Amino acid sequence: MTPEEKLGNLIREYREKRGLLLQDLGKKVDVNYTHISYIEKGMRAPSDELLAKLAHELAENEQEEKELREKFFFYLAQIKAPKEIRNKLKLKGEKEVKKEEEIVRGPMPKAFLDVLRKDVAVRTPEFFDNAGIPYGFIRKVLDGEAWLSREEVIKLANLMGRNVNEYLVKAEYIPEEFENMLGRKSVVELMRSLKKLPPESMDKMISAIETILKTLNKEDESTRD
Repeated sequence: MTPEEKLGNLIREYREKRGLLLQDLGKKVDVNYTHISYIEKGMRAPSDELLAKLAHELAENEQEEKELREKFFFYLAQIKAPKEIRNKLKLKGEKEVKKEEEIVRGPMPKAFLDVLRKDVAVRTPEFFDNAGIPYGFIRKVLDGEAWLSREEVIKLANLMGRNVNEYLVKAEYIPEEFENMLGRKSVVELMRSLKKLPPESMDKMISAIETILKTLNKEDESTRD
């Protein structure tokens, strides 16, 4: 499911929860109801101003409005993120993922396998078996015969005491704090959307960005060497 579809579904969910027709909501936020219909179907992205109005009209109280605004703008930031970031961090729609799953995969990224190989070398097979990740499967991953899912990479990172985002970036999966944030369009638009996030969410985003940059810098340095 694309970020546009996720945002549209969320708006529809709250509209129906409030018992509002598309026409009713359109009048409240002063836009044609067909525009809202397109947004709910994931065919259009709302402006910052319209999204704020929707959060205000769909929320039942101030606390819910605050929470709803945060959810809405997380998805809007994802929609507005640059295409280059989306491609780099493998953020794809459901159809794209399904299509890729039909393709026979090769080994996982070398940068990830190098780190995993070092971490595995200092632990016993029983360590992995007891943690619910068969050592035989780990060996297949290292030999390029198997592929770890995003969830399995996260589980391994926690098991090894590693930074989860660093593991994810090396495995070419989208980092945790970026999962609901990145999409397409321009960096400027992305930054404008980020301004609307609460301080605690912004701190998480900054931490995720730092992890990505550090990891990519390390990879660039190793390539030059």
